[in-house]
Amino acid sequence: MRKVILLFVVMLFLASAYGFEKGTVNVGGNVSYSSVKAYSDADASSTFLFSAQTGYFLSDNITFDIGFDITIMDDEYDSVTLLGFDIGGRYFTDDMFYLGPKFMRQSMSYESTISAQYLQIGAGYLAPIVYNVVYLDLGVSYTFGIGEYGGDGFGDNEESMFSFGAGFEFFFKK
Repeated sequence: MRKVILLFVVMLFLASAYGFEKGTVNVGGNVSYSSVKAYSDADASSTFLFSAQTGYFLSDNITFDIGFDITIMDDEYDSVTLLGFDIGGRYFTDDMFYLGPKFMRQSMSYESTISAQYLQIGAGYLAPIVYNVVYLDLGVSYTFGIGEYGGDGFGDNEESMFSFGAGFEFFFKK
């Protein structure tokens, strides 16, 4: 038992020694699967989200992120593609786990133009492939609509989405 505790303490120390420093830049992308509800009583539909983002560490382990995404929504009646951008931040612990909020804006043009805003809370784990350079990003997020639909849309944005995703993150120290 002592060996297991000692091994855990050594691993924790080594993991915290690899924290991301101020000035580090990261670039990454992922693919995620989501279950989406247009409002609380609606049936869920499936979506695939392809996203790319870049970030800059404002201080040790705290990043400012901007990104771009393409969402493909399918249901039994139709398929729709949405384009969006996001802005947010993440806090990293032990160079492996992260948590952070994101503001997203998406729009679509299909017989009409509709835009919507969302808030997202995400968390994830970075599995190192090459320490401090390349990581496999495994994450989950919960996204919910805010405000009203814009463009030709009308009404409150009551959408909610739970997502699982995977991708790669590259980190470049200054």
